[in-house]
Amino acid sequence: MKRKKIVCSILLYFLLGILAILVLVPVYYLIVTTFKSGTEAALYPMALPTSFSLQSYKEAFVKMQYPRAFLNTLVITGVSVGGIIITASMSCI
Repeated sequence: MKRKKIVCSILLYFLLGILAILVLVPVYYLIVTTFKSGTEAALYPMALPTSFSLQSYKEAFVKMQYPRAFLNTLVITGVSVGGIIITASMSCI
């Protein structure tokens, strides 16, 4: 009985390890690719970058108009939270 429990435990940890790898590989790919140039990302998608560059972050910050997007998110969140507080306080009466 104890041997069966050990085998089940080993199989469970093996399965959890496989699932962890399946979850973490896309995160690794996302992070590593952001530091590469477009050519390097296409040629060697899973390799570490030859030189770390923050140029893509700079371009994304400028092209995306990040401050404007942040302000929009802040306004939407503020209005939503205000509405939730008002409707929730009315339901407690």
